[in-house]
Amino acid sequence: MNTTIIGVIALLTFAWTLLVGRIDNSGVEANVGNLDELPLQHGDKILGAQFKQGSYIGYWYESEGRLEIFRNLELLETLYLVDKGRAEFHFKRWIRDNR
Repeated sequence: MNTTIIGVIALLTFAWTLLVGRIDNSGVEANVGNLDELPLQHGDKILGAQFKQGSYIGYWYESEGRLEIFRNLELLETLYLVDKGRAEFHFKRWIRDNR
């Protein structure tokens, strides 16, 4: 009898958890924006460094560690979590690998 009651309570708890999780996440996917726009919406970009090689220009932003690589004013690639000391290395390596 005690085992049955514990089992029923466990099943009800599990069902309640699934129901609440579904209700809480009902509109999450509709509100997800483009990842490239998220830092723009949540704070100013602080330019930490600028790199140039030929027609390529790289902008490294200090606050989010983001490296944007442009060619003729067209955004080609965005690299995230780039360390300040390694930003120029990643910029030159990306150009070398993608020419």
